[in-house]
Amino acid sequence: MTCIDGGVLRKWRRSRGWDVPALAREMRRTAGGDPLPFHDALVRMIRRWEREGLNTRRAERYELLYAAVFGVRPEDLRIVKFGADKQPEQDRAVPSPHGPDMITAIAGTLHTVPDDYPQRDRAALKRDVLRAWELRQSSQYVELGSLIAGLLRDTAVSQVDPGIAVHICNMASSLLKSVGAHEMSAMLADRAFRVASQDGGGLLIGAAKLRIANVYLAAGRHAEAVSVAAAAADDLPPARTSPPKEIATFGALLLTAAVAAARTGDRAQAWEFLGHARAATAVSGGEHADLYAVFGPANLAVHGVQVATELGDGREALRRAEMADPARLPAVLLERRSTLLIDIARAQHMQRDSTGAGETLLEAERVAPLEVRYSSAARGLLGDLLSGGRVSGEMRALAERLNVAA
Repeated sequence: MTCIDGGVLRKWRRSRGWDVPALAREMRRTAGGDPLPFHDALVRMIRRWEREGLNTRRAERYELLYAAVFGVRPEDLRIVKFGADKQPEQDRAVPSPHGPDMITAIAGTLHTVPDDYPQRDRAALKRDVLRAWELRQSSQYVELGSLIAGLLRDTAVSQVDPGIAVHICNMASSLLKSVGAHEMSAMLADRAFRVASQDGGGLLIGAAKLRIANVYLAAGRHAEAVSVAAAAADDLPPARTSPPKEIATFGALLLTAAVAAARTGDRAQAWEFLGHARAATAVSGGEHADLYAVFGPANLAVHGVQVATELGDGREALRRAEMADPARLPAVLLERRSTLLIDIARAQHMQRDSTGAGETLLEAERVAPLEVRYSSAARGLLGDLLSGGRVSGEMRALAERLNVAA
């Protein structure tokens, strides 16, 4: 065999909780005095190998470097199916006192509903759906898990409007993605799309495709995320007379495509998608946040920081962070604020500001504790900071809370 499967390389990386830039930095440390390409070029190479595989005839040097980074024999890198004793930690649900309970509760609703389960009043159901959306946006995942389980049962026994059913499935998918249950997340996203396709209009289908694109994004299927999000945006071209939720969904699809393109290493495409999203803010009428999508100028700026961070450009990410004003976001969007802080911390670490990165990561936890607990990017960054030398007592306490070892 002359090629190591890209998916396997991705699993090895995730087993350490690293994003691609972190692996590039680890490769450079391991290589010592052996020269490697500049950081951005190495990041692009890793992303290409994770998409296309690593040809060991042409890149034997990097096969040996991968093995050295992970402390294994070169032949161990070729493991395609990980057994229970070998499965990388990052492919399992993120360790948490809450995650398994949420997953079990939601799984129990998907195919079994008690015979005596009551039908809900439509007004009460709608109130619960709006409450679930607020809980998701503010990263209150424990309470959300219980509420979502009941709402999924409601969709099975009550006469639920297709739009409400789609939004419930989308929120359940989003929650499951956050706690690491990716297969169930994909199943519910598919259920939302099927309902939208049968009974909903173009806007509802766009909202369902936005969730599918984000499922692909979380699963590391970045090319598929770009394809789905871009095609769905093409189906929702906005005009000044378009409803705000339609413009917001269009913009959110473009922002998702931009992040996915950045994770493939396609710098030009990522900034192009972001540019199209910026044009949409001219007709968006300010910040928009509802069951369909979150979009607007402030949210655009937040995604600009994320795109630069995913591209491994810490300097550009910090420049954009200075222009981002999270105070302009709707107050409920704590998840978005915390994610911005995590990206800023990652960018600070890229610029060798470990102290600033640690302080920003702690601030992200203060904003939305469970968002940081479940974030693989935050956990990977924390692992890097712990292994990089002296850290504060606050950082060590954070590592204990998140069960992250140096």
